[in-house]
Amino acid sequence: MNRFCRIAATLATAGSLLLGQSARPADVQWKAAQHKEEIEGDIKGAIEAYRKIAQSTDRGLAAKALVRMGQCYEKMGDAEARKAYERVLASYADQPDAVREARTRLDASRSHVSSHVTLRRVWSGPGVNTFGRVSPDGRYLSFTHWGNGDLAIRDLSSGETRLVTHMPNGNTDGVETSVWSPDGKRIAYAFETKTGYQIRLINIDGSGMRTLFRTTEDRSVEPNGWSPDGKRILTVAYEKNRRTRLFWLNAADGAIQPITLSFLRLPEHSNALNHLHLSPDGRYIAFTSPSKFTPNGAVRIMPVDGSREIMLSGTAVEEFPVGWSPDSKQVLFASARAGNLGIWSISLAGDKPQGPPRMIIRDVGGLNIYGMGVTRSGALHYAIRTGASDIYTASMDPATGKVTSEPAAVPLSRTGHNTLPTWSPDGTQILFTWFQPSTQSTLREISVFSPATRQERRIPSRVTLGGAPWCWHGSEFVLARSERGGTMKLNVHTGEATLLFEGFQARSCSQDLVADVRSSGIMVKRIDNGVETLVHKFSRNPGAAIPFLSHNGRNVAFVARTDEGSALNVAPTNGGPARELARVKFPAAFQTVRGLTWSPDDRFLYFLRKKDGTVPFEMFRIPVEGGREEAVGLKGEVRDMDISPDGARIAFSLGDLQQPEVWAVENPLTLVK
Repeated sequence: MNRFCRIAATLATAGSLLLGQSARPADVQWKAAQHKEEIEGDIKGAIEAYRKIAQSTDRGLAAKALVRMGQCYEKMGDAEARKAYERVLASYADQPDAVREARTRLDASRSHVSSHVTLRRVWSGPGVNTFGRVSPDGRYLSFTHWGNGDLAIRDLSSGETRLVTHMPNGNTDGVETSVWSPDGKRIAYAFETKTGYQIRLINIDGSGMRTLFRTTEDRSVEPNGWSPDGKRILTVAYEKNRRTRLFWLNAADGAIQPITLSFLRLPEHSNALNHLHLSPDGRYIAFTSPSKFTPNGAVRIMPVDGSREIMLSGTAVEEFPVGWSPDSKQVLFASARAGNLGIWSISLAGDKPQGPPRMIIRDVGGLNIYGMGVTRSGALHYAIRTGASDIYTASMDPATGKVTSEPAAVPLSRTGHNTLPTWSPDGTQILFTWFQPSTQSTLREISVFSPATRQERRIPSRVTLGGAPWCWHGSEFVLARSERGGTMKLNVHTGEATLLFEGFQARSCSQDLVADVRSSGIMVKRIDNGVETLVHKFSRNPGAAIPFLSHNGRNVAFVARTDEGSALNVAPTNGGPARELARVKFPAAFQTVRGLTWSPDDRFLYFLRKKDGTVPFEMFRIPVEGGREEAVGLKGEVRDMDISPDGARIAFSLGDLQQPEVWAVENPLTLVK
């Protein structure tokens, strides 16, 4: 008898003793789980019982079970408690009591080095955006309002939001990063257009907007910080091939003063600079950059003239700055050197590090972190990505494409961070990915699960894997993106990896082709001979145009921007114009993060769409040769869909590993002392 049968038998027996034969099965299971936890003291057994209840189609009961499962983990001192609570927040927003309890316990679980440090969540829930900075006085946060791409300000005390710009309805250009002037009266921001990027300047009341800089080149630009006198804006240009360029932009007339990065000419350096932060006194720039000596990156500073660099820390894990203390004497940086992703500080005397780094927060509780500025009083604001994702399956009618059953969680050994399910060509296995939580250096492991035997097997890997997606290539191999941006062929039995292509990332694949997206258009490459073809050329900035190849490789589907929103398109891979299948107007949107999939016979394209920025996605299908769309009966925070080869089941991820939250570390004496 396997583990799940033993649990079921135990629950049934205990339930009969406690409630009698007339009780509802759900009540029987709940009482049995409680009995294990509170009477028998069998915490591990209770966890398994609550885990089974959490698969219930009764969402209230499932959310309640996850909270109790988290409490059981807490009794064991197990970090898995946080995963259970995060799953409630990610997947059960419609259950306010469970969400409230999960959030309270999640907040209480944050670990600090010192009781003097105060950690406070300042923004969470729907609509959180992290493309901005905190104002110098700590009252406001600038951000992008995605409805029409406006610049907006959020009052962190009242929670009220005010638009600074007022774009017309249907606008597809938009604000990206933004930074406050030292006096808090102006905001410089990046503005993406159909043809390139701009740097704009505006007063916080919406008046006096001016464009300081424009580019139509293959690069993005963003403002990074202001000189202390408010006369110049440090600007970063990210060019093709990951090359970084810095320059000062005059706030009065837009005049450019280049910064020559002399040290980047050394052979051991990469040209990619990331996580840049200008010191409050305007003398130094903190940044991280990989090199042959520190491939994961290291915290460094350089004078603003770019003449040299000073390394402050470098370990086997990735580390990067998140801000400065107000007096410019400490660099605050993120590191997983203590196991979890935390915040550390290193003191400076001039440009020389003084003593070892000091831990500020042991665990920020997220998958990554982005520094959003430090106020005059020394409060560091930062954004993290939290949430949970697990894999579910549901039955489908192969003829109509309708979902005919409630989603059921796949019983995997690790919960909360599973995503990207893909059926094997014979439909007997599901390939999926587990993301290691609470680390910036994102460890990924690929596994396969057999629904028939309920067995799970991890694929050994001798290489570091890059981002999604993973595609089956026959029955024994998987095509995956490499850490360096190429395409690998991975043996699912041995883990042996072979590099197929450098510089071509397999964003989707068929048996013969892999597809990638460039600024110029969608490219496909033949797997057998490496011949590359441009199958669709963009006439404008496409937005998130991720390509999805059909199984037979004859067509590629993608979502791209239109004048008023976005459109679902399909283009033949052997040449010919793209055809539009469906379109939406803002604020309606398609799901572009693996939000498309094909029917097994490639006659229908399935897609996810929502009416505005708050409602969940709903799944539809539409004939590829033209016709009306129809709902198939699946709603929620769904992504990563894949239909089994026989069309009888659909696998998908439910939840979101990328939910942003904004936090503040408050205690000036701790940060500045």
